[in-house]
Amino acid sequence: YDCTQHQLIPNANDDTFRINHTGNYAVIVKDSLTLCSDTSNCRMMVVSGVDEILANSLVIHPNPTSTNLVIGNLKLDIQYLTITDVLGRVVKQITNLKYPITNIQVDDFPCGLFFIKATDTKGNMYNAKFVKE
Repeated sequence: YDCTQHQLIPNANDDTFRINHTGNYAVIVKDSLTLCSDTSNCRMMVVSGVDEILANSLVIHPNPTSTNLVIGNLKLDIQYLTITDVLGRVVKQITNLKYPITNIQVDDFPCGLFFIKATDTKGNMYNAKFVKE
């Protein structure tokens, strides 16, 4: 729900929604069986730095994965790569990656969401996230 325009957002009825513009937004939850609904408070959402975030992303697949994670654009001079869980705990670190390292074993990881942060020799950071099934 767009609180600024006081209207529903067309086609915004999935579990997730990516906003494209800064504004005030709320979530309306409806139960189709009982026809009950509830609306969250309006929250200011600020969109900034999207191009920078996309430029600093690693290409990974498959996502979700159960055994191997393939990193598709490691033509970078990556100094080290760190994988953390949602609590920020480091579950794997790889240093001095040499192109073309593309395969990372994750079959011993527990199921859940993980974050990858890679840093090149110039200090640039690249990010990605994946789900381990």
